[in-house]
Amino acid sequence: TLAAQAFLPLWTVGITCCALGLARQAPVENSYLLGGLRRWGVLLRLSLFQSFVYFAASYALLMVVMPVFLVTPWGTTLLESMTGILYTSTELTPEIQSAVISAMGPLYVVWIPLVMALSLFLSYQFRLALYRVLDADRPGAVRAMWESCRLIHRHRWQLVKLDLGWWWYYLLSALLSLILYVPELLTLLEVSLPVDSNVLYLVCYLVYAVALGLLYLPSLAKVETSYALFYDHLVNASSATPSNRAQS
Repeated sequence: TLAAQAFLPLWTVGITCCALGLARQAPVENSYLLGGLRRWGVLLRLSLFQSFVYFAASYALLMVVMPVFLVTPWGTTLLESMTGILYTSTELTPEIQSAVISAMGPLYVVWIPLVMALSLFLSYQFRLALYRVLDADRPGAVRAMWESCRLIHRHRWQLVKLDLGWWWYYLLSALLSLILYVPELLTLLEVSLPVDSNVLYLVCYLVYAVALGLLYLPSLAKVETSYALFYDHLVNASSATPSNRAQS
């Protein structure tokens, strides 16, 4: 599992390299599948920078939401309950910590949906950064993120519609991922099988891999190429002159 988690993202990037070639009607060779391995340093920085932006944005949102929440009636109740919890003991035990987290539940109810909405917005902002990193001019991670924001400006809804057009593909992918949780589901239902738990997990993982491969075989190239075409269209539109853009 650890090997798959480390290697598969780079392999998926190689498939994206092939999709870019298909979108531009260029000859696609098997070596394109190694494109992610060749750019692993930039891809790693891109992942780290995006994670930092998500974390910083979520933390900044919490710093905005918390003062506003505390002046509401729910915030007053939260402060009273936390004060009562913290003053019952001079030692911050795990039980006290759990009680404090439970008391902060109303704050999480407000903050978590906002974080999810903000993360969704940022994911669309940086959606094309991977394609920029893999393009012919090979920009750096920060520049790719910046240019992704520029390219996607006023075109987010088009990308949303493209995602919705492949709803069945994403739905099947999500349903197939449930195969990995069969051991936990059997444990929850108190169902025991005459096999070792590690063997059961391995079997479920192999079944998931085979089923996912059967889904990818007829559809992955089409899905990836559609997104590559979308990216290529935005790049061509942004580099066209005003007169050519009006004609197109």
